[in-house]
Amino acid sequence: MRALLIGKNPILESNLIQVLEEISSKFILDKIILDEALPSYEYFEKFDFIFFDDHSCKREWLKFHRKLKPVFLENNVSFFLVLGKTCGKEEIYIALEAGVENILFLPLDLSSAINKLKNSQDKKKFFSFYNSKDYKLFFDNSSNPKMFVKRGIVERANHAFFKSASLLNEKSIIGKEFFKLFDFESHESNSLNLQRFEHQLVKSVEFLNVRLRQNNELFHIRTISVSNRSSRFIAEIHPVSKLQKESFKDLYLLTNENYQEHNINGFSNDYEKLTKRERQVLDLSSKGLPLKEIAQSLGLSKRTVERHRANIMQKADAHNILEAILFFSDSEVRV
Repeated sequence: MRALLIGKNPILESNLIQVLEEISSKFILDKIILDEALPSYEYFEKFDFIFFDDHSCKREWLKFHRKLKPVFLENNVSFFLVLGKTCGKEEIYIALEAGVENILFLPLDLSSAINKLKNSQDKKKFFSFYNSKDYKLFFDNSSNPKMFVKRGIVERANHAFFKSASLLNEKSIIGKEFFKLFDFESHESNSLNLQRFEHQLVKSVEFLNVRLRQNNELFHIRTISVSNRSSRFIAEIHPVSKLQKESFKDLYLLTNENYQEHNINGFSNDYEKLTKRERQVLDLSSKGLPLKEIAQSLGLSKRTVERHRANIMQKADAHNILEAILFFSDSEVRV
């Protein structure tokens, strides 16, 4: 783990070392004093945490954060703004408006700081899961049509999508704006769901009877956010054709008739199928923990954890735990 302190406060440095020791047994805390000449973007990409000491409330952090924010988002770098006693509510409002999610106050409350870093670390594990080689392999080889969208642009689509959409030319999809590829006005609920998803009110929504503009084929589309914003999401794209849809199990299809029978998120509450222990196993599995660590964390044997995983996959009608995690991703699991 690598952290960076921007500033020259020896007390804060000492406190951060104590906090980082609680998070990881191996860490490095670098220090720099900000001047007019910023280091290259590559310098900041390598850090897990960046702490900006702005105790004097001069808002020097604002220019820095505005310039580096794309780098933080792209590389999942956690930015922490450290404010002093004299900083009032106005400073906090400005920070929140600028998109700063983590704020610490001097004198540092070690317990609060530890919890905030742990929460940030959990988000990183979730981010890492969706960028792991195992997930990419699952994504590319899944029999369910999928797209991966970053900042509104289709970054990749799997083989099943091109097959189901009767498209052979990847250039017609990759690099295009996702929400311009489809006609989202074909169902009255789609406009509302689009706003709910874009404003981060829900983690996952479903769009019904959406027409692909290139060939006019109809699809049901389910979007699942894979970051703490809606800037990265997976779209599961399921043909409406009866003959095609029977082959896919990741996505619950909704029709005009049964739409109102589901909850406000647009999905039946399948998470309730799981026992309390199965939910714990699913939660830890979604964070990327191996069987041994899950067993130790819950005080169970590896065999018992394997049995719980098998039950989870059976209830999700999934072939592996990755499919099960996606299946239940619209539920209350928080990773």
